[in-house]
Amino acid sequence: MVHSKLSSVSAYALSFGAAVAVALAILLLRPSYQGAPIVMPFLLPVLIGALYGGFGPGLLATLSGAVLGTYLAITPVGSPRGEGADEWIPLGAFVVVGLAIVLLVHLWRTGLVRRELQARQRLEDEIFRRQQAEEQLRVERDRFVVTLTSIGDAAVVTDTGGRIELFNPTAESLTGWIQDEARGQPLENVFRVVNEETLNPIENPVEKVLRTGAVVGLANHTVLIARNGRKIPISDSAAPIRGMDGRLLGVILIFRDVTESRRAEAALAESEALYRAIGESIPFGAWICEPNGDIRYLSDSFLKMTGMTLDECIHVGWTSRVHPEDLQPILDHWRYCVKTGCFWDYEYRIRSAEGSYRHILSRGVPIRNAEGKVTAWAGMNLDITEMKKLQDELIRKTEELTAADRQKDEFLATLAHEMRNPLAPIMSAVQILHRTSGDGPQYAWARDVIERQTKHLTRLVDDLLDVSRISRGKVTLNKQPLELATIVNHAMETSRPLIQAHGHSISLSLPSEPVWIEGDQIRIAQVVSNLLNNAAKYSEPNRQIWLTAATENGQAVIRVRDAGVGISPEVLPRIFDLFAQADRSLDRAKGGLGIGLSLVKQLVDLHGGSVEAKSEGIGKGSEFIVRLPLLCDKPAEQSTAKPEDDTDAEKRAALRVLVVDDNADAVEGLSLLLELEGCEVERASDGPTALAIAQRFAPDVVLLDIGLPVMDGCEVAQKLRAMPQIRQALLIAISGYGQDQDRYRCLTAGFDHHFIKPVRLEDITRVIAEHRLRKPDTGSQFKTSSCQ
Repeated sequence: MVHSKLSSVSAYALSFGAAVAVALAILLLRPSYQGAPIVMPFLLPVLIGALYGGFGPGLLATLSGAVLGTYLAITPVGSPRGEGADEWIPLGAFVVVGLAIVLLVHLWRTGLVRRELQARQRLEDEIFRRQQAEEQLRVERDRFVVTLTSIGDAAVVTDTGGRIELFNPTAESLTGWIQDEARGQPLENVFRVVNEETLNPIENPVEKVLRTGAVVGLANHTVLIARNGRKIPISDSAAPIRGMDGRLLGVILIFRDVTESRRAEAALAESEALYRAIGESIPFGAWICEPNGDIRYLSDSFLKMTGMTLDECIHVGWTSRVHPEDLQPILDHWRYCVKTGCFWDYEYRIRSAEGSYRHILSRGVPIRNAEGKVTAWAGMNLDITEMKKLQDELIRKTEELTAADRQKDEFLATLAHEMRNPLAPIMSAVQILHRTSGDGPQYAWARDVIERQTKHLTRLVDDLLDVSRISRGKVTLNKQPLELATIVNHAMETSRPLIQAHGHSISLSLPSEPVWIEGDQIRIAQVVSNLLNNAAKYSEPNRQIWLTAATENGQAVIRVRDAGVGISPEVLPRIFDLFAQADRSLDRAKGGLGIGLSLVKQLVDLHGGSVEAKSEGIGKGSEFIVRLPLLCDKPAEQSTAKPEDDTDAEKRAALRVLVVDDNADAVEGLSLLLELEGCEVERASDGPTALAIAQRFAPDVVLLDIGLPVMDGCEVAQKLRAMPQIRQALLIAISGYGQDQDRYRCLTAGFDHHFIKPVRLEDITRVIAEHRLRKPDTGSQFKTSSCQ
């Protein structure tokens, strides 16, 4: 038993009182206490003082016992005892024993107090720890409750019996239960879940956790039935709540509404499908690479094009299909982009599954995270093969157009030169005519020059018009059976003046038997004449020209060969192109316009034939070969109209001709020519004047310009046809407009013929003669000339 230490006064009083009590007891018992040491009983007060008072009271009790024991051991007063050493030994032993008892008890009490203090401290510490744990538990519980209340997901905490303890606001919102109503309820009453497809109830996740002790989650397609019957698709998981000792304390259930996430997933899937479709719709599609450049994804269109699988592209490498010339540059550029993170933009060729190379334009960008680190590469491959073809074609066309534009400029310069060349001698001839009489040699020379150069100008214009009409498909051939030798002879006679002017000799070889072809007489003769003219112009003076006509392999063949300047191999393939000329450095008298051979080819093509040019090079001459289809059947004999006898013509009076043109020189010049032919001529410069003259003059022939002031020629022609006296007259349109629509408009207005300026007198007299043959009884009388 442990005694509490008394107060100091009480302890000392107890020690001293115990010593006095022992002394009194000794006094009372002294008669029977003979022979024993008187001081030994005082050990009891020492023990009591030490036990209940400690060290000080124990010492007091020891001193008090020693004093009282000594006193009682002394003989009573009047009979003193001797003071021998034997009487002090018990006293010394008492003091030693007493001090030992005090010391031992003091040590025992000190240890006991220390142990009591330690026990008390441990108890206080345990109480403090318990208080702290309880406070921590309260804080953690409050935090847990706040956490469950504030999280976005629904949270429910149950005990080990599956009854609800905590219920956060999100759970209230989804289930339709409030926390006060839900607390203590079995979870299955509040949290009712069914299969989304079958609507059959499924096992509550909390029950499974309580049964297995493991974390569980519901399968997909789970639907929560709310208190109001609303069906909400959810995802959930449940986990056990365990104490420090591992004992199961309850279950926490977390679930969420996945309606919006499903919509987002559906939208994402739709977006991915859309972008995948877009990627697949682009030839060779999309690609994705790792940050280091390794392939992660390639579109199906690219794989189909290369004939490789994605695994082959990853492990073997799509670069195995890249054109050898493009391989190293594309690898170097790709490594540079991967290293620097710059945009990828490169064009290369790759071999397709069919073996042909396709042109690819590949572009890509690095995908970076929030820290700017490249996490992937994404890009598109675009098949630009067709675009490259179009680009090459565009370049070719551009070059052709540039060349054509250059040829056009050269042609215009040549045309200006060729037009000025005849104008110069014409101007000189006109000056000579002003200064000479009509019968001198200079006068005859000037007249011949004007006639010759005018014909040359007319031929230039006619060639230009022919090329224009043929190029637009507006030429109509007057095909008829033709004898080849006749056509060749006619063409040779047409070109003979030019050939002779250059001092050339011509060797002619014709078939021994008639060779018949079908074609336009004028156009075939034009072809041969152009080739002969070309041979004459492009040969040095006094050279030989060979003209041969024959049949070969069922075709009529015309060959024109010369010993002239020849054609270079570079020019030969395009010698028949429009405005092409073999040598631009030649004298312009030889150069021409560069349209003659083009006209030849187009006319021959219109006849179903072909033309070929041959030459061994510059200075070695050239040969042109024209092949035309033969006519299968020989034509029947054709009768020719008998020319009118001069004696009959003399019986007829002069023709009345009305000339209408707003150009005074043109009117006067043509009128004078007609008057020289014996015609009676009236002149008019506009439509109303012409109508007034025609009313009284009643012309047999009207030469009418189309571009008149006040009233154009077509309107004048319509009004003339309305006059009874003019109804049978010959109306000839003379115009500077020679398009097909111009001709059609004139014929519709009532004209019989349409001539393009400048018109030759021979053409006018020819149509007048033809008109007379068709209508001999026009009322006019003929003389010996065309107008008589």
